[in-house]
Amino acid sequence: MTKYINADKLIKDLRDNAAEHFNSTVNSIIIAQPSADVVEVVRCKDCKYYKCFTKSRYFAPNKACYRQKDNMGNKIGFSKSDNDFCSLGERRENNAEI
Repeated sequence: MTKYINADKLIKDLRDNAAEHFNSTVNSIIIAQPSADVVEVVRCKDCKYYKCFTKSRYFAPNKACYRQKDNMGNKIGFSKSDNDFCSLGERRENNAEI
């Protein structure tokens, strides 16, 4: 199983918590490790394209992704859950309404 870690945080934690055992060799070994081939994603709940399309007292708020457009340039909403994600999403500004 592959586990992706933040090497800078690991080095800081080792320095802070195991200072007597941490040395430049350990630091060099961590930094020399190859980077993982990962892509940053934005979860729908954090994306600026994820918006409510139903605000009614009778129905729960339904949310959809409005990133894509049809041939006429109109935005198309695709139903998504909060934890869905894609690599094309853009993080919403703080406190922006969903």
